[in-house]
Amino acid sequence: MNPAISIVMPVYNAEKTVRTMLDSIIAQTFTDWELIVVDDGSTDNSGAILDNYAVKEPRIRVLHKQNGGVAMARQDGVSVSTGKYVIHADADDWMESDMLKDMWNVAVNENADIVICDFYTDIPGKDSMLSRQQPSSLTPMEVLYDLYTKKLFGALWHKLIKRSVYDKALARFYRGINYCEDLLLLTQILTATTPEIAYLPKAHYHYVLGDESLTRRVSLQGLESMRRFHEKAKELLPHQERFGLLKELFLKNEFSVYFMNYLYADKKELLDSYRKVKNVVRKHSGLRWKLGYGCIELGFVGLAHKLIKF
Repeated sequence: MNPAISIVMPVYNAEKTVRTMLDSIIAQTFTDWELIVVDDGSTDNSGAILDNYAVKEPRIRVLHKQNGGVAMARQDGVSVSTGKYVIHADADDWMESDMLKDMWNVAVNENADIVICDFYTDIPGKDSMLSRQQPSSLTPMEVLYDLYTKKLFGALWHKLIKRSVYDKALARFYRGINYCEDLLLLTQILTATTPEIAYLPKAHYHYVLGDESLTRRVSLQGLESMRRFHEKAKELLPHQERFGLLKELFLKNEFSVYFMNYLYADKKELLDSYRKVKNVVRKHSGLRWKLGYGCIELGFVGLAHKLIKF
């Protein structure tokens, strides 16, 4: 008999953290689940750890594959899942023991296709921060807008989604787009179907920001992945004025990442890139950033870096 919930977890070189997540899943008070773990070509001891857990716990299935990025790892996991609902997990996080039970109860009691809950952000040396995830409205278009305006977080690990909704929307992850791949999946579901959405005002999932997450610099490869995400999002988002304005912001976001991470080869490349987007970035910026962009135009790049930052 198929389980009620499938948990999909991509793993890549997570030997230091994956046991914590696995133990937190096994400790769930809701027991009708399967865990599909996709080892995405790990070169550390992750694969062996996963296999050892699978030997002891029959609800865990491990897929080993060549490294292809997180999007394809998620896709492979979803493709073989058999649960009525699907939720994702990340190998460096953990969940409290009642998470699946509480989300399942909301799904059943409210006949919901999607259940969204709150979550915690854990930063080393600091208290956990609660992130409220109540949508402005439970209609699909409002939830979608909240996601793109960052009122709601785009991750899939605090959203329980009915598998039939995936199938009805023909929703999939896209090869080569490993930036906001989860948000693209949600965009397909919310635009191609009219799911019943419920909100659970309770947090169980702990999103752990390790030292690497806090200090990571964006590479040119990462910027290109962001651009691919933006191009696909432009195709998928509705043709409404408010979403059209959001699409304009994609250019600003790309240039801001490019500038703040010093990805330009020299001042000429920076100025050439800025001139292509200056109308958009100045239109959608506050005073401090507008001053910063003005400094770029005048050639005061060092001063611009002091102004254009989060």
